[in-house]
Amino acid sequence: MRTKIDLVKPIWKYSDNKLLQIPKFELEHKTLGKLRVNVYNHANNLNNFSCKITDTKNEKLGINTFGLNENKNVLLGFYMQTHIGYRGEGLGELLRLISIMILDKNKNNAIDIFSKEGAIYFHAKYKFVPNVKAFIERNFALKDIASDKTPELKKIALEAGKLLDKISYTKDSAELRNINKPANKCIKEYIGKVIKNGNINEHKFNYGFEMQLNNENIIKNKEFFNELFKKHGIDYKL
Repeated sequence: MRTKIDLVKPIWKYSDNKLLQIPKFELEHKTLGKLRVNVYNHANNLNNFSCKITDTKNEKLGINTFGLNENKNVLLGFYMQTHIGYRGEGLGELLRLISIMILDKNKNNAIDIFSKEGAIYFHAKYKFVPNVKAFIERNFALKDIASDKTPELKKIALEAGKLLDKISYTKDSAELRNINKPANKCIKEYIGKVIKNGNINEHKFNYGFEMQLNNENIIKNKEFFNELFKKHGIDYKL
């Protein structure tokens, strides 16, 4: 295998419905060899797409399926998975980077996802933040935080507890929706502290929730992402 990764410039073309420019390219992985990246429309719904990574034998190593909300100009992440046997090779990171390239190339506003509980810290690593709107998801996340007894997280746990108390005696739907903003801020702060402390396995969430990566956050962290493009051998800069 190569010790030095050559940068590859993706080839862009319009999707069948002309809604998105999508990339197709091959790159050299440091341990898996040559990989092929192909993004395509779903035949039964042209607003849905898949990004598939395969090897030279056409074995599928990872896939990310997503859609386009035209009204909001937002990409909707449906399902992302790297296949057993190929995990720990950076393929999940590669799939995420490709989705960010597609957003940037097409000037979409954001990527919205529902994260499973076990993937929340993974998505946060790539600058996704909580975007919880459903009351049940919000309340479960706050309960997880409020029950955390870690001394350095006590302040955030107390804040989550106060928000839960406020939720318990609030009956008006509009007021309950207004609690989402401080709740998302509390959840974001908790995730950031846990990642900074480097012990995510000790602070797992029991339920998933919605997250978002918007254009503003991408541009704010463009040097971080540009280094990752370079790491994976992709000639692309934000």
